[in-house]
Amino acid sequence: MAFVDGFIKCAEVIAARIDVLLEESEENGIDEDGFDKASVVLLHTLSARNLQHYCQTDSNLDSIQLYAKALLATGGTSDVMTKADLQTLLISMRSDYRPSSYSRCFDVDSIFSSVLYRPESGAKTDDVFKIASQLIVKFLEGQCIGHAQEVGPATFLEAVMQTFSMDDDYLSEIELDELLLQLSIGGDHSTHDHGDHDHGAHDHGDHDHPMTSTGTPM
Repeated sequence: MAFVDGFIKCAEVIAARIDVLLEESEENGIDEDGFDKASVVLLHTLSARNLQHYCQTDSNLDSIQLYAKALLATGGTSDVMTKADLQTLLISMRSDYRPSSYSRCFDVDSIFSSVLYRPESGAKTDDVFKIASQLIVKFLEGQCIGHAQEVGPATFLEAVMQTFSMDDDYLSEIELDELLLQLSIGGDHSTHDHGDHDHGAHDHGDHDHPMTSTGTPM
């Protein structure tokens, strides 16, 4: 999980807490329901203001239900978690979380929509377990919190092929030369003869300008 050292150092402590709360041995592992419950403990732990201190202190929460209620109380109420409450929770985790991808991201709306039939009504206790497991999976995948800030490799490659390739499967030597010139790598633009590169029915007007790997136009 892409969290800073504070989390790594107390991972064994958290695992031991989960093992006790689930009353299951490590050999048996956990099923989907167990993962949902474990995710509630993990999410509550990761949202702690001082992660290292929290892991070194005995928790006064001695049941999975108490962890779920503690998450519900993020916004000051133990009855329902609103989008604003979850947003507050995610903001509290940003300083400890290091995403591995800025092209695959999630936000409060996407999490609520994937779990709740009526997102505007907020999440009740039972919903918190699914929300927690969804978030833990996103963290394990290294997704960023918020909106994508980069274009993913597959999307970038597709845009390049659509812009420069006539058959969209491979780049010819001439097409590669044109791409390199666009990147100011292939030589003098003034000597590049576009007359030798006939795209025929391949209309560049139908495509956006090529993008850099960060999603900005060239």
